[in-house]
Amino acid sequence: MKKIYLFLFLILSLVMFASSLTITDRIKLIVLSGKPGTNWSEGEVNYLLSVLEEQAVNLGRFQLFPRVDLDKILQERNLSEIGIAEAQEFGKISGYKYALLLTLSSITTEKAGTLGEYRVVSRYSLKLYNLDNAELISTKAFESIGTSSESAQKAISNAIQNMAFQIAGELRRLFRLEAYVKSFEGNYIILSGLNPALARIGMIFSTEAVSNATRLKVINIDSANGRIVTEVISGPKPSLNQRVIEEVDNVVQGVPQTTQSTVPANLERKQGITFGIGASFESSFGFGGWGLIIHSGEVLPLLIYLSVNDFEYMFYNLSVADLGAGISIGKFLGSKNYVLVGSSYVYVNFEGEEAEIWGVSLGILSDFSFGNLGLYLFSETGINYLIPFLITQIGIRYSF
Repeated sequence: MKKIYLFLFLILSLVMFASSLTITDRIKLIVLSGKPGTNWSEGEVNYLLSVLEEQAVNLGRFQLFPRVDLDKILQERNLSEIGIAEAQEFGKISGYKYALLLTLSSITTEKAGTLGEYRVVSRYSLKLYNLDNAELISTKAFESIGTSSESAQKAISNAIQNMAFQIAGELRRLFRLEAYVKSFEGNYIILSGLNPALARIGMIFSTEAVSNATRLKVINIDSANGRIVTEVISGPKPSLNQRVIEEVDNVVQGVPQTTQSTVPANLERKQGITFGIGASFESSFGFGGWGLIIHSGEVLPLLIYLSVNDFEYMFYNLSVADLGAGISIGKFLGSKNYVLVGSSYVYVNFEGEEAEIWGVSLGILSDFSFGNLGLYLFSETGINYLIPFLITQIGIRYSF
């Protein structure tokens, strides 16, 4: 039985990881174009290379050799094209390790009837080389189709765009991202060891288990601290320091899904202007009421807040408003916590007799974040010459 599992593991590894590399930071890549085949014009080749380079840059994991420098080398050496031997030469000098050779085989245009749409079929191949030893790492043939009811040139442009998407997807498959499990924060799995600039929200990482692999979805990226926040979407909870590798199945036409995730962000998401409303309780007199709080979140270095609480009981009315600032004192049990200092205004109405009192207040704010929504606990004590108070407010909040 162990031999069977080992055999299956080897087969799975070959299927999943053959002809692909794992990376943790940007790599230097030279994109080369071989001599174009049938019906390719110079303008179409240049357009394809520009779109391809744009797609590769958008992936975020490549530093491309400048095409201007390639053209200069062609002119200086009186070459019609740059081959792998030349790429090896200046690749070693400038630190470029990989070269992608694009060979354009053919491009054909046809029209379906007098009023039909134009249909373009382009065929090409990609070869990836290691410039250290000219080793061929991967080779693959492609076919791209573009259509248009407007013109043949529009159909050609669409075919070229699709080619660029396909090539970008193949580059993502060839250079897959790798990270490791650094820590756990509640239900969130924190990944590290990978340059966060390469990750995208919505990416899927998975462990290398033969069966019941863990799949993690990126829901937030903390670039400042070099962390990638994920949550488990299937499989068991991973182990600490376990290696995970990017999945490439969730690619549409070779373009990574970088759309913002609809799942909640983690506790590290910067909190903006926040409005909260909830129930209040005044401990000195035993009154219940309602309260609200508005604060600046993490937009400013200090937390600026305004709190209003209102209590009514029989013939007694007590309203308290506070304006002040707070500083963060860190996290505890998943909440962000702040110490608050402010000035307080108290309005009292007892059987028609009114009084207004000014004083100071000291408090604490604890915030439990679930993305833009969250729960909060606000507690403060007021100090003045007539009516000291102790107020606790708990409610829900929303951050803009």
